[in-house]
Amino acid sequence: MSMKKTDLEKNRMMKMSNLMKVAGIPDRFGKGGMVPDRKELRRLDQAAGLIPFACKLHSELITRLHAEVAKNGTTMNVLVESLLESGLGKPTVNEKPAAAKEKPVAGEKAVIEAKAVAQTAPIAKAKPVAKEKAVVKEKAVTKEKEKVKATVKKKA
Repeated sequence: MSMKKTDLEKNRMMKMSNLMKVAGIPDRFGKGGMVPDRKELRRLDQAAGLIPFACKLHSELITRLHAEVAKNGTTMNVLVESLLESGLGKPTVNEKPAAAKEKPVAGEKAVIEAKAVAQTAPIAKAKPVAKEKAVVKEKAVTKEKEKVKATVKKKA
């Protein structure tokens, strides 16, 4: 059974509305660049040494934090990081754990090393990782081709 013209138009409209929901709001007159997708943003954050950290806070504290963000003109991430560093004291890379006998947990070492790398390495250095992945992928493809050739030779 064929569709009516109104049904076709309805489907076309639904497709367009879904595309509009998925696409971000473009900046006007070329101000600003493209916003990276979630995977790319997560990769950039990991390269910078950022780790997602969620917690539950009282609404009064959240209101105060939002007021500080509006007053300072910064982002919530920057504000919370500065508050935590001032409250806990900023650790240095060479700083030893509180108890000299205790060794830091593997996770703590990774966090300290990631912060050190993030402070010294700009985000632009994250690009070679993609190149390295491409090289590894090419090597895997060539190995697969060699396996296929070997099996073809065995069969012949």
